[in-house]
Amino acid sequence: LVTQSALQEAQSRPELHDVFKMFNKYSKQVYPSTADAAYSIFHEGLNSQNTVKFPVSIYGQANQSNQARYLAICNAYAARGAQMDDVFSATKGQVYQRDQQTGYNDAGWNIEEGNYERWITQINPDATSIGLFRVRGLVNASSSKYDRFARSFENSSGKDTMYFKFHSDVFSLASPDSLTFKITWLDKNQNSTWALKYYNSSGLQTALNITGIGDNQWKTINVTIHNPIIIQNGVLGSDFMLVNTDTIDDIFHGIEVNITRTSVPLPIELLSFSGSHTNNGNLLKWSTASEKNNDYFDVERSQNGIEFQKIGQVTSMGNSQTVNYYQFTDANPLKSLSFYRLKQNDENNSYTYSNVIFIHNKTTGFNINIYPNPVKDILFIKDVSESFDYKIINVMGVVIQSGTSTTKSLSVSALAKGVYYLQINQKETLTFTKN
Repeated sequence: LVTQSALQEAQSRPELHDVFKMFNKYSKQVYPSTADAAYSIFHEGLNSQNTVKFPVSIYGQANQSNQARYLAICNAYAARGAQMDDVFSATKGQVYQRDQQTGYNDAGWNIEEGNYERWITQINPDATSIGLFRVRGLVNASSSKYDRFARSFENSSGKDTMYFKFHSDVFSLASPDSLTFKITWLDKNQNSTWALKYYNSSGLQTALNITGIGDNQWKTINVTIHNPIIIQNGVLGSDFMLVNTDTIDDIFHGIEVNITRTSVPLPIELLSFSGSHTNNGNLLKWSTASEKNNDYFDVERSQNGIEFQKIGQVTSMGNSQTVNYYQFTDANPLKSLSFYRLKQNDENNSYTYSNVIFIHNKTTGFNINIYPNPVKDILFIKDVSESFDYKIINVMGVVIQSGTSTTKSLSVSALAKGVYYLQINQKETLTFTKN
């Protein structure tokens, strides 16, 4: 129950009105398949408890009472605006801080490390963007509510695209008819440019091209797109992306999306799609739970996960309410890595794409092995020379880490979770997953 005095207090404070509006909008978004709105509010939490991101050898012992550790972490992020106004309060926990803390602390103990999200996820946020704090300097009563946290491109390190995906169940009952994006960004630099991109049946599309005027004001822009394809078939399994279209770093507070679905059910319900390398080539298997007016599947292959070509076709069951199983063998896979997706074609000449999978075809004649895989901290390399050159490359083709190793092991603890390729002596390429 809410007391009358509490309602009167809330009504008398306009700064609280947006809080109630957001609560009323999103508290009802319980199930992704029926949600009519989603959001991703950008935030990088400096969690002092995390000894992988903040090693003890650099930042000091990891315990809640170690004030020096909080300060060391914020010093490392000082260029991004991080600082500790009341480091003592950080040692006492969140409840104490709400009542007693003076100012703001940008490092804490056991705090949320990523974005605040509902039904939208930014993919590998720390590998594709950087977190910012106190974005326009001192935060006080006259500051914007957006000044506290944000994320930015970082062109100097190749972080020029932020990738996003919807929860896999958001469009499990019906396809998207339209999506209305509300993007909050800081117009900091004159002539700085960025874009919002998404996919439809014709491929990658641009929904927005924005050029800044440099007045250093937070702005919100809305755009509606129609008939998008939302099946996580883009780079890193993305559905849409924010793209830096110049060399100037743009700053964003977050994205909200209002969702409208079609009344037409999806032609198929894809249960699974997987692949493995065999003596006869790369074997692809998939299954469907139901099909309506489904005509056939095109099997498409790519060497980079972006540009695909048709390599085969499999006739579908047409109309079915039972589980159906399919398979296809790529007898001549690419030498190292092959990406695959399915293009489902229905009888009305419309189509949708599956998610993208990849298979590593080890045909180079080398016998190097890596373990453990998946890996968390240290990746060991077996049957390699004492000294070898290496590169770690992400799925976008960006070299994340490189050098010469003399220990037959590599530290990968700083990598974001995801799939990577390890290239050894510019000859052998192996795939591993970072947990």
